Order: sequence, then structure tokens, then C-alpha cells
Amino acid sequence: MFARGVHEYGGAAFAVFDGVIYFVNFKDQHLYCQKPGGYLEVLTPGDGRRYADFALDRLRMRLICVREDHTGGGEAVNTIVAIPVNGAVTGRCS
Repeated sequence: MFARGVHEYGGAAFAVFDGVIYFVNFKDQHLYCQKPGGYLEVLTPGDGRRYADFALDRLRMRLICVREDHTGGGEAVNTIVAIPVNGAVTGRCS
């Protein structure tokens, strides 16, 4: 079975900032966050895109990461993106 993930060989699939864990679930490729003692919150849709290598932008409350887009034909397109984590758009963890 071929591994599904950013760059297939091991982009960092999780990070912890201020006790909050951000991670990609291998099975559905959603980006999630979870505060200590809290519920899982989904931050991204499961739409053929994959995420890895997270850095927290504390000033703007967003994760900066690599997005690998598999929605088009052919080779995946890699982009640096910002995912809100403060309730804006799909982000919920703050």
C-alpha cells in the first residue's frame, strides 16, 4: 500500500504549541487541533489536499504550513498556506 501524505516520505504531520496539538489524521487527511482536555476540532475540509510542516503565527493566530494539492490531474501542487486557528473560516481552536 502506498503511503498517503505530504511528499509521501515524511513531512511533519503534527506540532504542539502552548499545549495545543495540531495534527493530520492519516485516514481522512483533515488537519485537526485539540486543546488539553478538549474535543477534536477539524480545521480543514477533506478535499484532496494534505498538510504538513506546521509553524504557528501567534500574531495572526494561524498555522503556516505546506499544502499538497491533489485535486488536479498529474503531479501534486505544493503551496505555503495559512490556516486560521481562532474560529475564522473552518478554524476553531484559539
